[in-house]
Amino acid sequence: METETSGRDPWDGILEWSLLDAGQEPLASVLVVDDSETVARLLEWELCMAGYQVELASDGKTALKAAKDRTPTSC
Repeated sequence: METETSGRDPWDGILEWSLLDAGQEPLASVLVVDDSETVARLLEWELCMAGYQVELASDGKTALKAAKDRTPTSC
């Protein structure tokens, strides 16, 4: 397992394990907003593994811009 001191982002490649790379359409798009990168990345991992397309935002301003740029999906 790579460590943070190796210079490699430990979160790289999460989508390779998700349902999205298995040729399936995502269930929905989800915008995760949290100022803690650890919490946001853990939520991203869980949601990707469950088959959702995930975008991250670290603050409200970034989240509002992302929300305005996309049409929400509903289940």
